[in-house]
Amino acid sequence: MNQIGTDETPRPIVRRKRGEERLRLLIDATDALVSEQDLETVTLQQIAQRAGIPVSSIYHFFPNREAAFIAVAKQHLKWFDKTMGSRLVAPPESWQDFVRIRLHSSADYLNQHRSALRLLLGRHISDEMQQVNAASYLRLARARLGVLDSYFVLPSIEGLDQRFANGGLMADAVHGHSFTRHGYITEYFLDESTRAVVSYLRCYLPEYLPRRA
Repeated sequence: MNQIGTDETPRPIVRRKRGEERLRLLIDATDALVSEQDLETVTLQQIAQRAGIPVSSIYHFFPNREAAFIAVAKQHLKWFDKTMGSRLVAPPESWQDFVRIRLHSSADYLNQHRSALRLLLGRHISDEMQQVNAASYLRLARARLGVLDSYFVLPSIEGLDQRFANGGLMADAVHGHSFTRHGYITEYFLDESTRAVVSYLRCYLPEYLPRRA
């Protein structure tokens, strides 16, 4: 016979839902704290207090603060996964226009989410966080290429996905420098990153791509 928490709901389901709710509160609390202060000053105790959860309970979810940071970073990367794999509101005029639109939408999101700026572009991030970031570049590049291919006939170029991933690395390097200097991605550095990525991809893509019917 199943043990139950109420007349109808099994206790394991109740515990799982409570755990999911606590995890959400902890991620939200971490996101807020990272938005407000430097990573070095955020502690697990602060996260638990902001979430309204006993400090002893936080270790069931995060063994250290780095694990909490990574959970927040992955939440932000979900936005990029969704957005980079979605078609644009209006078709781009060219592949160069497509690159510009995607870079601008990414910069807008980062500027609106300071925790994402700190976790994805900040200089003081751990090896684990760097691995999370590195794993996303090729995945996001393939998502962008899939959308671009829906608008234009792409040439058969071996390793084009890696070239687009390299473009993402270049853009983040420029954006990260802007964040370090100014605290956000400025229009100047956004224009520079767009220029750099388009110039790099011109080494592999023709200036004009035939549009799909």
